[in-house]
Amino acid sequence: MDADLPDDVKEDIGVIHKEAQRAAGVAKNLLTFARKQAPAKELTNMNSIIEGVLKLRAYEQKVNNIHVNTHLDPKLPEVIADYSQMQQVFINIILNAEAAILEAHNGGTLTVTTKKVNNSVKVSFTDSGPGIAKENLNRIFDPFFTTKEV
Repeated sequence: MDADLPDDVKEDIGVIHKEAQRAAGVAKNLLTFARKQAPAKELTNMNSIIEGVLKLRAYEQKVNNIHVNTHLDPKLPEVIADYSQMQQVFINIILNAEAAILEAHNGGTLTVTTKKVNNSVKVSFTDSGPGIAKENLNRIFDPFFTTKEV
């Protein structure tokens, strides 16, 4: 990168580059989903994924008066997962939380927590939105389910 660029511009370019890589990963994941290919499983740090996604969303959260609390276990073990798929999952959850918060209030709170539970890693997202309607709970893991207008 050009050494003459201001630090904030370098950081913005870095974010754009990471987002371009994420977009390529999304396209790859759609192809994988369509072809039913196996995900690329590797040791993955969930805290790093969450921190990266929150950094990408920080500006929107700030302008929309959404306060983010994180309680990320620093001793969280790595898990075997597809990094890009987990990143997309967390982005979707956070986008849905932001939309719910804004629908119900003019701002609010999103809390993200990670912790080790027995031999598993638990990632929790809670927000000050209205929650998921009871009739939709059994569909939240359907890949293309939405309550939003398409």
